[in-house]
Amino acid sequence: MPAGDLCGLKRRTRATAIWFVHRQLIDGVVYFLNNRRDRAEFIDARFRVSGKAPELWHADSGVIEPAPYREDDDRTVVPLNLDPHDAVFVVFRKSATQGQHKIPATVREPLYTLMGPWDVHFQQRRGAPQRAVLTELESWSPNTDAGIRYFSGTASYEKTFQVPRSWLTRGQSLEIDPGE
Repeated sequence: MPAGDLCGLKRRTRATAIWFVHRQLIDGVVYFLNNRRDRAEFIDARFRVSGKAPELWHADSGVIEPAPYREDDDRTVVPLNLDPHDAVFVVFRKSATQGQHKIPATVREPLYTLMGPWDVHFQQRRGAPQRAVLTELESWSPNTDAGIRYFSGTASYEKTFQVPRSWLTRGQSLEIDPGE
């Protein structure tokens, strides 16, 4: 195999279905990896690349981030966590300054639970009221208003809340998880 090929996926769990393609660049190598399963996959991808530090390029968000890695002989091992049907570019273009690079795991910590009421704005001329107040995030199916219960269209939820200054730590991000 020519230098730069992905030479193996070490499965951390059961059989995986990770597809990949790669291209040689003027200053490095790029790989596109795609998880074809309906479940998350945790793999150690072994690339036939050495002396270059891997980056993860996320096409869906435009985010480029350094990847954790370790060099093993003439190969670079990159631990990857791929969500179901997830895809990522692994790009080797910058010289590695060390034989391994560890990145601390991202810690998601719930800071606050948003409780109702929620203002819901329904698409006009679809049978629902223009606006309704719901006490919590829930299915519309049991709603007593038939216009809401049988609504089919677009609706938006609105909730105003104050973010304490202490949450705005430099270098950290906040996410809102609406749950299921």
